[in-house]
Amino acid sequence: MAGFDRFSEMHLHQGKQDGAFGLLQGQRQQNTVQYEQGDSMKKTPTVASEDAASKRQGVPGWMLSLLLLLGMGIVLLVLFFHAQKGNIYNPSRLQSEFVTVEKAEVLNVSSDTVEAEPDSPDGVEKGNQRVLVRLNSGVFAGQTWEIYFMVGYFVGPKLAAGDAITVLQIRDETTGELQELSYFQYDRIGAVLLVLGLFVLAVVLVGGKTGLRSLLGLAVTVVALIWVFCPMWMKGSAPLPLAMGLCALVTVMSFVLLGGTSKKVLCAVLTTLAGVGLAAGFGALAQKLCRITSFQLYDVNGEIADLVNLQARGYPVHIHGLLSIMVP
Repeated sequence: MAGFDRFSEMHLHQGKQDGAFGLLQGQRQQNTVQYEQGDSMKKTPTVASEDAASKRQGVPGWMLSLLLLLGMGIVLLVLFFHAQKGNIYNPSRLQSEFVTVEKAEVLNVSSDTVEAEPDSPDGVEKGNQRVLVRLNSGVFAGQTWEIYFMVGYFVGPKLAAGDAITVLQIRDETTGELQELSYFQYDRIGAVLLVLGLFVLAVVLVGGKTGLRSLLGLAVTVVALIWVFCPMWMKGSAPLPLAMGLCALVTVMSFVLLGGTSKKVLCAVLTTLAGVGLAAGFGALAQKLCRITSFQLYDVNGEIADLVNLQARGYPVHIHGLLSIMVP
């Protein structure tokens, strides 16, 4: 009996422990469920508000980017057509109609005395060549002519059969017949197009959509520089304000293409334009304090003579304003 009572007491004590453990486990699970419910109730409004905020910010951002690009594109087109209006590149101003640069192809080399200079560390070749060329453009296209020229430091490279070149063609003003034909320069258009194509391919493969957008920004820059700035400057526009305005236009278009519209892009645009403006202002101030007019500099004497010749031929170019950008 004593053993049975001891066994019953142990069993009863074990049952109480199991019951207490079960109650404790149940209370812990209940607290966990309540905590998770409370936490989910706290998080749900936050996620919803973030989604709503992203939707509110995303759609107007894309619309604003599109509107900015369209507006800037229209401004650039207006400037482009204004710059191209009028025949500012009139050949009669720069050269006679009897003096032209034409395309030609080397058919064969009849004589060649070109050799590498023994004392030149760069292996520069010097000598003479006589080649037979066929004209591919101009009044005498299709005709063959023989050209004798020198190869050296300041002339074109050595030629071989099949090379594409440009030639300076001079005609008699009275009869219109060919008076002189000379080797002008090696024709690099094909090589330039090949290198440009490889560059575009590499940028797109590496950068993807971002690389394509950067190429569009680069194209905008080239158009603004060559087909807007240069013609408008030759028409008489002041180069410094024109350059600053085009810089602002290109900067905004390039940054919007790459990053859209955001506070970061706005800060990048403002800091870029501020840096360009400070650099231009500092250069103009230094030029004025040092009394540099750029006309006395030896390195640009040749360029100045060319610009003066442009003025003499009727182009209202601002020489001092242009050099104030280049020299500092």
